[in-house]
Amino acid sequence: MLFSVDATNQVIYQLFCLTEELKQNKLRHYLKKDKNGVELLIYSQNKNKLNTLVQSLKNYNISAKISLSKEDK
Repeated sequence: MLFSVDATNQVIYQLFCLTEELKQNKLRHYLKKDKNGVELLIYSQNKNKLNTLVQSLKNYNISAKISLSKEDK
């Protein structure tokens, strides 16, 4: 599943919070950062866990959504 993150002003803080939440939820992931933004691939089929993560990220002003990865479409 592809997990999109829109990180703007507080990019460093938000990325730190994001990686900490991923560790706490024990979610295996791949993070790609470039000038266009951040893309995160999370290796999980557990939608409840992913939805909980999306809700937790709102505490850090991180907008996120869950969608299938390009390979899974």
